[in-house]
Amino acid sequence: MREIYKLSNAEADYLVNAPVGSGILKAGRKRITLQVLPTEDELQLFSTTVH
Repeated sequence: MREIYKLSNAEADYLVNAPVGSGILKAGRKRITLQVLPTEDELQLFSTTVH
């Protein structure tokens, strides 16, 4: 993962240990962490988990 996406050790460790919905957004030389949290409606509409 580090080699393919040219991540630092800290970034790779973050991704390995991050909760579901978390990631790193890369734009040029800038990188930020993000977390996508669906609303309850979105979770009901798009979830692949059987409830």
